[in-house]
Amino acid sequence: MKHFITIITAALAICVQAVHAQPAVHNSTGGSAAVGGNTYEWSVGELVVHTVSTPSVVVTQGLLQPMPPGVSVGSVNAFAADVQVYPNPAKDVLILQPALAAGTTLLYTLSDITGRTIYTAEAQLQTGQEKQSISISELSPGNYIMQVQAQQQGGNAHASFKICKQN
Repeated sequence: MKHFITIITAALAICVQAVHAQPAVHNSTGGSAAVGGNTYEWSVGELVVHTVSTPSVVVTQGLLQPMPPGVSVGSVNAFAADVQVYPNPAKDVLILQPALAAGTTLLYTLSDITGRTIYTAEAQLQTGQEKQSISISELSPGNYIMQVQAQQQGGNAHASFKICKQN
């Protein structure tokens, strides 16, 4: 039986590499593919993880959780490097540390994994370096999404961060 599972897993990996799907999950190693209208994602230690979604619900088998795609005018990676979100995993307080231009308007939203907004705020950054503190002590342990938007003179930039809340 182990031999059969190994062969099936290898065949699936070869087929999936040909699809070149964009991963919807950020994990340390693994991948994702859309086959027949379904998204299949995997990571080290899991053979196949199946995700089914509707406009209001996302169900993922196993430990992987979907990460909403970042939307950006310009480079998401360059902007994500200008904003740090820590500690991650966090227990009580989450810090958003920007390194942006003076006069930037920072909009940020914390959502649960289903997309329900938990917290939203806007800050006018005088120096571009002002730390933002978000209390998460009342939240249940689990995964959350921090979406950050910077409105600056050169245009808008967006980034998303996966946040893990611990006990």
